[in-house]
Amino acid sequence: MFATDMRETNSGRVPIEDIGSEILEQLLHFIYTGNLTTATMESMGAELYIAADKFRIMELKSGSETFMLRHLSPHNCVVLVLHGYPSNLDSHWANCKIRKADNST
Repeated sequence: MFATDMRETNSGRVPIEDIGSEILEQLLHFIYTGNLTTATMESMGAELYIAADKFRIMELKSGSETFMLRHLSPHNCVVLVLHGYPSNLDSHWANCKIRKADNST
């Protein structure tokens, strides 16, 4: 990107408009430390999962996915089904349906 005559080359900036500053801060924290708190995962695990997928930070994506599967909510189900790899779609959908059945009894 910086080797060609693109706007980012001239400005020295790469805008990231689809990820909030708090998510980006935690993403960078994970990159530098390899850790995130349970409170962080509870409050923004789904958003971190999406960001990790976008930037291909597979360790964070896998960890976020595991956390969301252990703490399923309607929001987490939607994120997993819409943003999961096609190979995981059936598994995620099944987990979400099982969770719904467990909560309705």
